[in-house]
Amino acid sequence: MLNHNHSVTAVILALMVTFVCAVPQSVHAQTPPATTSPPDPLPSMVITRDMAIAIATPYIPEAVQQIGYFINSLAGNTLEGYVIVTFEIPSTVSKQELGWIEGPDTELENTGFLPLDTFNTLSFKIDGSTGVLLLKKAVDREPPPLIYLGPVPVERHNWWWLAVLIAALAVGLSAFLLARRKRLNGPVLR
Repeated sequence: MLNHNHSVTAVILALMVTFVCAVPQSVHAQTPPATTSPPDPLPSMVITRDMAIAIATPYIPEAVQQIGYFINSLAGNTLEGYVIVTFEIPSTVSKQELGWIEGPDTELENTGFLPLDTFNTLSFKIDGSTGVLLLKKAVDREPPPLIYLGPVPVERHNWWWLAVLIAALAVGLSAFLLARRKRLNGPVLR
């Protein structure tokens, strides 16, 4: 007689055998597709984050460099061969302070989060193999949404030591009172 574990194992094995046998044989007998020429190799990405920052920094006015920072990541698309480095400005910068003029390699995008011609994010799209600046872009970007991680944990004080102290005092007091009673009553004679 099978116990519960053996019957579960038997059911699982039966289902596995049924599934394997149900796969049509034509799936196993398919011929491989005709070979085609290999795809073009991916462009080599030789630009590092530090190199991208060095390429982008001259395009940021000195006064703006003093109030912002490059974020600690490098984005990009390896299939298209470019990298993007982003410069965040905690306050804001105006179009005049930035000194950029909109053109084929410069975009000034106002999404409506900040007043017109006011920006807080600069991004630089750089060719990943040659290091040529492809596009510089200033954006007024909304800060990332706050993520609710649940209630704030309440600091719990560990009061276990107080219970131990009270218990020790109770035992000590009981021992003291018992000793005192024996001393006052004198020895018990039987």
